Amino acid sequence: MTETSWLQPESPDSLFCPNGYDVVRFDRPTVGGGVALFINNTVKYNVVSVNKDFHHLELVCVDLDLCGISYRIIGYYRNGGFTTSAIEYMDAGVCCFQKLCSTAKIVMILGDFNLPDCDRNFYHAPDNVVYNGFLKFINSYGFSQYVTEPTHDDHILDLILSTDSSSVCDTSTIPPISTSDHNVTIFRLSNNNASEGTDPDSHFYYNWSKANFTGLTKHLLAIDWNNIFQYCFSVDQCWDAFIDIIHKGIVMYVPIVLYKNKATPKNIIIHGLLIG
Repeated sequence: MTETSWLQPESPDSLFCPNGYDVVRFDRPTVGGGVALFINNTVKYNVVSVNKDFHHLELVCVDLDLCGISYRIIGYYRNGGFTTSAIEYMDAGVCCFQKLCSTAKIVMILGDFNLPDCDRNFYHAPDNVVYNGFLKFINSYGFSQYVTEPTHDDHILDLILSTDSSSVCDTSTIPPISTSDHNVTIFRLSNNNASEGTDPDSHFYYNWSKANFTGLTKHLLAIDWNNIFQYCFSVDQCWDAFIDIIHKGIVMYVPIVLYKNKATPKNIIIHGLLIG
């Protein structure tokens, strides 16, 4: 995913899209902004249409499946500022995100949000309608934020958000490419781990049809949740403790199956680049 600040709508994809990739893009008619997602052309994807009320937003969205997991990937750019027009833009963005989150897929939002004073864990931000509307949406939908290092000067402007708290790993930043003034953020989807050391056409999944729901229920009912949460001092710590117990229960009572998918294309490396 990248910002397309120097592209014009008439610029052909062949000008910048590398061989072996498709691009889904939204270009601003003036210099600056714009957004694009580059997708390995061995990956099947569908472009998600956006309601006409949101056509002014610099946003692209695709649905795709990787290793048996369904994702909805949203690329987004916000110009910044806190004027009346900036407030309206953020309000429209939140409304659009809410509609796009109406899915059972893992939703990931990648982009430059230009919110320099929001801490990386969303515990604190200035009391401003732009920040407040965005944070309310993020926390209401259970998004996790993965970028931990500054992407522009001392600020984290570029974000990786996911509704699955374990979907992203190995996040890092490297120096800017060419004349960009933003660092590049690199990340990897955690479901790559499922096939490490196995046939590249295989992956593991939980077979819920054969799960021991009685055992899982008894296990969860036996947990002293008050005792667990008394050692948690933030929402994130409570969530991590809760998920850890749920995961342990799943491992104990839901069998894991190795699935060999003959149709899975080889040599798909599930990595991401976020370029401001």
